[in-house]
Amino acid sequence: MGRPKLLLPLGETTVLEHVIACVRRAGVEQVVVVIAPGADALAEIATKAGAQVVQLTEETPDMRATCLHGLAWIERHLQPTPEDAWLLLPADHPTVDANIVEALLEAATQGPATILVPAHQGRRGHPTLLRWSHVEGIRALAPDVGLNAYIRQHADETRELPWPSVEVLRDLDTPEDYARLQPSLRYLDLTLPSVVENLALDEALLEDAEAGGPEVLRFWEWPTPAVVLGAGSRVADDVHVEACDADGVPITRRSSGGGTVLLNAGCLLFSLVLRFERNPALGDLHASYRFILGRIAEAISGSPLPLGEGRNVVALEGTSDLAMGERKFSGNAQQRKRTHLLHHGSLLYAFDFALLERYLKLPARRPAYRRDRSHVEFLMNLPFPVMSLKARFRDVWAPMGSLEAWPKERVQRLVQEKYLQRDWIRRR
Repeated sequence: MGRPKLLLPLGETTVLEHVIACVRRAGVEQVVVVIAPGADALAEIATKAGAQVVQLTEETPDMRATCLHGLAWIERHLQPTPEDAWLLLPADHPTVDANIVEALLEAATQGPATILVPAHQGRRGHPTLLRWSHVEGIRALAPDVGLNAYIRQHADETRELPWPSVEVLRDLDTPEDYARLQPSLRYLDLTLPSVVENLALDEALLEDAEAGGPEVLRFWEWPTPAVVLGAGSRVADDVHVEACDADGVPITRRSSGGGTVLLNAGCLLFSLVLRFERNPALGDLHASYRFILGRIAEAISGSPLPLGEGRNVVALEGTSDLAMGERKFSGNAQQRKRTHLLHHGSLLYAFDFALLERYLKLPARRPAYRRDRSHVEFLMNLPFPVMSLKARFRDVWAPMGSLEAWPKERVQRLVQEKYLQRDWIRRR
């Protein structure tokens, strides 16, 4: 592959940095990386990524011997108790996700198992969680007995954690393995020349992902008023059509559900195209909202949902709103296909709410927390500049680089065949 595999670029970092960041994002405070003799570049990168480096003075014969050096450092510096847990993760496992680490840590608090292993369709993967009580047994193994054999010997103490994604099985051994990493989450900050082209782009990205393309985090903004109906919204129920026509405000319709929205300056639009295998919660509509909005809350406030009580606390309200003190700043909707979903969302940060009263009616179906408040009374702007919001999102979703090519032909086909058609826009 042309260079040490742990130094290969993965998005905007290296493989090693990505693995360390995923584990730390899951809440693991102490990360110990055991590095071969002379691998000074790896040691430097691991240290900068926040890991403790144990650099060997000589080569070890196998993974068990390497692991024992790391365990010795932990015992010497952290003094773990027999009930403490530790995770074993090969550093060449770049598809590790913070979600599986979180799931293992949570499962470790439930039930008697002292060894936890994720499994996909009957095959065991990584990482493995063990109680510290197993360390003495590992040290006592015969030289020709490895860690997998030790775990098989303790089958009565082992629990497999079923995991829907094949990512727990993948490592990085060949150029083909590295090539497979490229369709991971990509970042796209792009506003096209018309509202309908932007709506079509989101659906095209979803179609592209269904056909084998990457997951995507996208941002866009629209500088002038435009009404966007949800896929099932009724024009007559939601829109002051006369005012829109008089002011030249376009009325369009998106592919996802949810309510009607007004676009304008000060509203950041984001789109997430995610595969269901990314997390078990994504397979269920309501669970997926809580998973995704929990990540968004973490991006905004630094903490995932639930976040407690209080007027300055981010809360999930209704089915798919984010609010502070019962004032909404983010609405969300989804379109779901066979293997992926498209999540649409908005973030208000400098929006002129007076325009809403002119172009949008009070919706007939309202979440209980809204009561009968007007648009102005109900909504709020986040106290963050737009560049800060984008940076926070990228930190939480950790895209692996930018989307270099987007499906232009799909966009134009959807614009002509769907988004410009009156039968689509005024279908309800």
